[in-house]
This record gives sequence, C-alpha cells and structure tokens, in this order.
Amino acid sequence: MVSVSRSGALRQLGLYIPEAIRRAFRRFSIEILCGLVLAVTLAYFLSLTWKTVTGETYSAAVPEHQVRLQIVNASAAPESPGEVRRLLQGFVNADLQMEKVVCEDLRIREITESLVISRIADPSSAERLAELLNIDPGRVYFRPLDRNRDQISVTLVLGGDYQEVIKAAQAMKENTGTL
Repeated sequence: MVSVSRSGALRQLGLYIPEAIRRAFRRFSIEILCGLVLAVTLAYFLSLTWKTVTGETYSAAVPEHQVRLQIVNASAAPESPGEVRRLLQGFVNADLQMEKVVCEDLRIREITESLVISRIADPSSAERLAELLNIDPGRVYFRPLDRNRDQISVTLVLGGDYQEVIKAAQAMKENTGTL
C-alpha cells in the first residue's frame, strides 16, 4: 500500500494550496478580524459620545410638563405670591416641573378667584397646574405674552381665594416630598 500525504492527496484533487498562500490567508484573516473589532469598538464609543453631546438619556425620568411660572398678585395680601413662590420653586413630580418662578404685583385687586393663563399654545401644563392647585378648569385661559423674555409658559393670577391656593401648594409639597 502506498501512502499518500495529505498535501499529495489535495494536489491530486486540484485543491492543494501552497504554504505561502495559506500563511498569507491566515494573516489577512487576522487583519480583517482585528479591523472588524476596531470598527465595532469605535462605533460603540461614537454612539456613547453622541448620546452625551445631545443629552439623550434613558435612565432619568423627565416630567411631561416643564413650567416657567409667573405669579401675579391680584389679591389684597401682599405676602401671598412670596408664599406660593416658596412652595412652588423647584417643585418636581412625575408629570410637572417648575423651572423658574417669578412674582409680580397687579394694580387691580378685584379678582376674587385665582386663575391660570397658558402663555403657550398647548394648555396642558396650565391645566395640570390648575388641577394640582385645585383651581377650577374653567378658569384656565390662553393668552400669549408680548415680549416674553423670561419664556414664561404659565401665569398664575392669585385672587381673593389665595389661601386655598397656598393650602393646595402645601399639599403638593407634602405629597411629593420633593421640595
């Protein structure tokens, strides 16, 4: 019996690949594999960088409504807007966040019931604030603000019932524990 080496059998079948070509193929395969690993690693770090630069996050729950609030005092009590501001400044819960709270006085002191004015076309933030402060939904209005430098999105006008609004704001603070 004649023994035929493996390379001899491959030569007879026309499948023999010289050693130099096999080494080159192995080197080329390793280079391709290293290049793919490098490309995947680079793509991963680029995606992390992109998420960081654009502020995209999946771990933080962002409230549905972010409110820049203006409190206007139309009540007889000069301390009422300061008290409401203290309670609402920095308020955050699952669906509402107060970003900025500014106070102003109104010369007219004849408003008996507090009201909420949405300064943006979408009234949902104003409606949600009115709901949390126990203000009648029928007292939520839309009126854009001229020269809105502070980018106010909601105005709370405190009327003669300001004490009820303060009580509701205190209840909000106690229920969420975020203030």
